[in-house]
Amino acid sequence: MAVDDLVQRRPRSLTRPPATGTVSSVDDDGVYVTVLDGDTRAPHGPCYGGTRPVLVDGELTTEPLPVGTLVLLVHTDSGPWIAAWEGA
Repeated sequence: MAVDDLVQRRPRSLTRPPATGTVSSVDDDGVYVTVLDGDTRAPHGPCYGGTRPVLVDGELTTEPLPVGTLVLLVHTDSGPWIAAWEGA
């Protein structure tokens, strides 16, 4: 934490390492991820980057990652991000 952060009374930023997880639920707000061997009652989310490109009737669009997809979860100051995904 820098001196400027203390003077401006900004909250301390979280420093968490990236973690492997799975998509545990999807709703209108977004995609929620549970870290492997984590508590499914408290998933991280909604996560940024939780969509995949799909081709529907010749048009490219996106859809949320399905439940069970293996992801790399990265925590940032703006919230949790899905940096990579596999198996969707």
